[in-house]
Amino acid sequence: YLIFYFAGVILIVPIVLMNLVTAIIVNSALDQAAADREAPQYHEDARKARLVKQLKNIFLRLDIDNSGQLSREELSKIESEDCGVLFNATSIGDPLEIFNALNVDGWESLSIDDFCDGIWKL
Repeated sequence: YLIFYFAGVILIVPIVLMNLVTAIIVNSALDQAAADREAPQYHEDARKARLVKQLKNIFLRLDIDNSGQLSREELSKIESEDCGVLFNATSIGDPLEIFNALNVDGWESLSIDDFCDGIWKL
């Protein structure tokens, strides 16, 4: 009678172990898929942080009178390197067009937040 017991154990134990291994593999695959879904958002946030840092530096270089506001005249004196950064961010080559696109409230100047956020949204 013990043969039936051990034959049952020998048949059932490998199936249970295969199920455990399969469960571990599926669980790790699901964890990896969740991490893959979060990766693009992380990279987008990192890209935005780098761009905002560059834009703040550009703003501070262009703000000649240190008023914390960027006027149309100050933006027209942009250097070619900074203009290239703005073109890469907005696909607009003319700094005055960028100013007009960012100046939605009609003021004659832009704050640093309006400048950085506006270029990110363009």
